[in-house]
Amino acid sequence: MPLNKEALLRYKIINRMLLNKRRPYPTMEDIRQEMEERLGHPFAISTIQKDIKAMKEDEELGFFAPIAFSRSYNGYYYKDPEYSIDHLLIADEELEALDAALTFMRSVRDTSLGKNYVKALEKIYKHLAIDKQAGPYAHSFIIPETNAPTNHLPIFDKLVQAIEKAHPVQILHFSYQRKTSSEVIVHPYVLKEYRGFWYLVGYSEKHKEVRTFGLDRILRIKQLPRHPFHASVRFDPQEYFKHCIGITRSNQGKKERIHLRFDPDIEPYILSKPLHCSQQVISKRGPLEITLDVYVTIELESLLLSYGHLVTILSPEWLAESIRKKHLMASIPVKSEGR
Repeated sequence: MPLNKEALLRYKIINRMLLNKRRPYPTMEDIRQEMEERLGHPFAISTIQKDIKAMKEDEELGFFAPIAFSRSYNGYYYKDPEYSIDHLLIADEELEALDAALTFMRSVRDTSLGKNYVKALEKIYKHLAIDKQAGPYAHSFIIPETNAPTNHLPIFDKLVQAIEKAHPVQILHFSYQRKTSSEVIVHPYVLKEYRGFWYLVGYSEKHKEVRTFGLDRILRIKQLPRHPFHASVRFDPQEYFKHCIGITRSNQGKKERIHLRFDPDIEPYILSKPLHCSQQVISKRGPLEITLDVYVTIELESLLLSYGHLVTILSPEWLAESIRKKHLMASIPVKSEGR
């Protein structure tokens, strides 16, 4: 029997009255009056009888409450004085967290991994006898920025399977820059999302190092279960991306200290959502100044360019000059055809 919000409140009222040592053995009429006072509308005795029966016998509800009727005291009590449904119920904040997890996983349910997570979470809901269509959790209040890589679901699923089974894969990868395709054997380690795009991170036999491949550029994929897997004990995803903004890592592996000054109009946004975990505030007297310890990559440059005149690069000078040139190039009028 699905558990809606009002039914849960009624069960809690019955539970609380049966645990009340000052007023033991409540009668059916006592329970009805308490419900009406607490919930603000009339209840039939039959409703309370059904509630008690459900608390005692309903398998999906799972309380199996040891409720008994005392003829001597003409009221109800727990045969086990230590029993309480509070030990079995999930707290509201825990239910909200579970609901948020389910909402997010439903956004990627079209993948095999997402389907498994959704199925597991829905089993938890069923075990808790929670009705998702009733109560405060009936509506999705979390909207993820992106969904699963719907255009590349077969590739995404095969990569998930390959990572779980530690199987190398042979991919046909298209280069946007060179406009050509090439086959690469990759030992997949992780899948990472950045700004709505998904990327495979793994050891490339062709390049002899860990590389990143955009799923939107993988045209074909084949698992190689009999091919020895290059299990890098030194590869740690958290450490690998520690100094990255985005998914690109410097080939030299050398991070830079970037010193930035921001316009007061954008200062609250930079403070409330740091650009990187290494962000340190240098000065808040006058314009905000911060430092970042990151690799200088195309993602970092794109981020700085997006702030336009609202950011000044104080150091390193070569990065400031690079961004300055890109701003100048962007400001040059584009000639239309025929002129």
